[in-house]
Amino acid sequence: MGTYVTPAQVASEARLGSSGFTSSTNPSDTKAGEIIQEVEAEVEAVLKAKYELPLVVSANSYLVRGIALALCAGRVRRIININGNASGEQNDFSKAEKEARERLNSIMDGKLILHGETSAVSGGSMKGFVSNGDEDPVFQRGVKQW
Repeated sequence: MGTYVTPAQVASEARLGSSGFTSSTNPSDTKAGEIIQEVEAEVEAVLKAKYELPLVVSANSYLVRGIALALCAGRVRRIININGNASGEQNDFSKAEKEARERLNSIMDGKLILHGETSAVSGGSMKGFVSNGDEDPVFQRGVKQW
């Protein structure tokens, strides 16, 4: 699994202050680590469907880090808000998390292309038939072929 974000980056993005995550904060440092692993697993599942990992273009890595960071910070802020430590900034986090989710979906749908990365699909296409040589299948409309 790639390490796109660190607990310190998530704490900063979630505006937790200089103390960040500790064993006594809610979420704790252990829970923050779990959140990061879960989000990165989700992000990499999407990426693996489209691209070979690890990513090689630094700009793409920054894009993915931004997505993962917004998703992690949004989850952290929800935990903080549930525990009664809410601030007036929650709508900002919800909006950032929603935008990150939209970018992740755009990668999945092929609308947001990570230029310079190698496609996970070799040859750029998939064939769903059995071939016994160099023959290309011939399909005809309006003719029963099976």
